[in-house]
Amino acid sequence: MSARDTLVSVVAVVCNAEEYIERYILDVAETLASEYRYYEIVLVDDGSTDRTVEQIEALQQRVNNIQLYCLPRTLQENVALVAGLDGAIGDYVVVLDPRSDPTSVVPELLELALKEEKDIVYALARDKLYGRGLYHTLSKLFLRFLSRMNEFDLPLAMSSCRLFSRSVLNHILEASNRHRTLPIAQALGGYRWGTLEYDRVWRNIEVKSLVRTEAFAKAADLLLSGSMRPLRLVTLVSLAFSGVSLLYAVYVIAARLIMSWVAPGWASLSLQLSLLFFLVFLILAVMSEYLLRVMEATSNRPLYFISRESRSAIMDHADQANVDAAERRPDLDSF
Repeated sequence: MSARDTLVSVVAVVCNAEEYIERYILDVAETLASEYRYYEIVLVDDGSTDRTVEQIEALQQRVNNIQLYCLPRTLQENVALVAGLDGAIGDYVVVLDPRSDPTSVVPELLELALKEEKDIVYALARDKLYGRGLYHTLSKLFLRFLSRMNEFDLPLAMSSCRLFSRSVLNHILEASNRHRTLPIAQALGGYRWGTLEYDRVWRNIEVKSLVRTEAFAKAADLLLSGSMRPLRLVTLVSLAFSGVSLLYAVYVIAARLIMSWVAPGWASLSLQLSLLFFLVFLILAVMSEYLLRVMEATSNRPLYFISRESRSAIMDHADQANVDAAERRPDLDSF
């Protein structure tokens, strides 16, 4: 199958995007229509409170191949993204962040995937890859730490922009914690992956700081979702501090027996207690996170609910569908 005849899905999560959503959709549609015979634009509204949904539904009357799924309330970005991936039917699925990702990156991602036979292609933002500020430095150090701790390979400038082949995406979406492991799926599954550098284009400069704030929450998810090693690390650190506390107790007893005078121990005792309580609460926090993941994996509650959905008046790819996405879609009667 040639790139021209490939069914391409572009998935994006939107929230309160009325200022730029129309321009974004028209850009995506123009790019896809010029490159491919069959395509679809899958949008997930993550609980918008402005006119984002109304604008999208208006565009569906004059722009082909747009699917819209509305979540009843704002969820984690990766949960909303999974809702879109569950509904996508393309041979290749591209994830874009409408706030910053250029639409021109789509054909570049697909060309690399077909040419080098990659299952997953990550688009690396150059400002993150070559940035020298504190935020970019910490981001790279975290990804290096995560890679070494879990003994797998990760790109050093991960972004939400990426491409999945249909066969690989089907396997990824079978996992109960797919919304947490999605960013590192290639490492956990051993899939063939590649990278492509690109320049981000901020459509709303005000969201730039918000994106960086969200990165800290994503980092916590990545740290605790990849393996059980973080919990083992906390255990080892706790044992080490316990040993230090024991040695300190021995030192205090020896000092009391050998030295003729001992200064009041209020400061040292307070320091010791505060350190011990810090470790206890740290352990409880990590254990709570893992227990949360156990509850998510063992509960029968759907990951998300769709409260409303709509499609363009014309869907050119309707007879090209290769996946029955409805089988993965939660019951709409739940709301």
